[in-house]
Amino acid sequence: MKTTSVWWLSQMAATFKRLGLPIFDLFTHSGIPFDTLMESDRRIPQDRVTDLWTLAERASGQDHIGLLVGMNMSIASFPVLGYAILGARDLRDGLERTFRYQKMIGESADIRFSTAQQVACLEFYFSGDGQGICSHTLDAAVAASVGMIRLFRGDKWCPSGVSLLRSAPVNIEAYRDYFGCEPVFRASKNTLTFSTSELHGSSATLNHEYELAPAFSIERKSESMSDVVKRELVNLLHEPELSRGLLAKRLRLSTRTLQRQLQAEGQSYQSLLNEVRKAKALEYLDNAKLSQTEVAFLCGFADLSTFHHAFRRWFGKTPGAYRNSHLL
Repeated sequence: MKTTSVWWLSQMAATFKRLGLPIFDLFTHSGIPFDTLMESDRRIPQDRVTDLWTLAERASGQDHIGLLVGMNMSIASFPVLGYAILGARDLRDGLERTFRYQKMIGESADIRFSTAQQVACLEFYFSGDGQGICSHTLDAAVAASVGMIRLFRGDKWCPSGVSLLRSAPVNIEAYRDYFGCEPVFRASKNTLTFSTSELHGSSATLNHEYELAPAFSIERKSESMSDVVKRELVNLLHEPELSRGLLAKRLRLSTRTLQRQLQAEGQSYQSLLNEVRKAKALEYLDNAKLSQTEVAFLCGFADLSTFHHAFRRWFGKTPGAYRNSHLL
């Protein structure tokens, strides 16, 4: 079953409220109990989300309500994914981090990134189960992606082109104003294009602490290399490209030197990484405000399923079973 994070639904509800819509009734009539928005681990069937969009358009009388939601949504505000975006080195890095973890927001989403002939392109594909995906889901995703790019390129940034499968809305001007270009409707696919020259270079608004932080230097000779590595792994755990090479670079060591020093202490990079992940997994699961998907991301896993398998291997139980027994 294709599902969507309650975070996305909360963002929709916030815009609906600003528009003066009866949000409680809208959620109830679409089969989504409103109080599920308070449950961080809940995921909503995509088909119910489609029903919610349909009811919201009918109640508002606005066939561009998806655009309105996307305009007020920031992917960087996603509770954990936002950490990765804010730590990105440049727009390319930010996009790659976002799309690597896009399934945290919803399994129905498939956003693809490509470059050709100095043009960068985002393609948006969504799928439901029993129902097709409505135009509002796509409008919201495209608009939210523009908002995320503006975190890197500044509020005045505009794509060179926007193409949408949907038919032309009544209020075309709203699309022109937000995107800053002439959108194409009834296109063959949903795309967002811009120059590849904008993928690199310093961010307009983000503070790249990861990139600007001075490389770690080992000064405390009495501290074991294993302790140094574990401390640094805690800081790097959510990095999408975490590797032995990245860690060695942060420690100003060659990969071979790092490996040799750990072997001298009877340790290895992988054993220390697992030790740190196990400890942080328990720590994060004890925090009821974090969903299991967010815990998986913070521990360096690309999806919840892989985290579940690792956790069961480590502790003989699922993350949910552990949380239920410790948060009673």
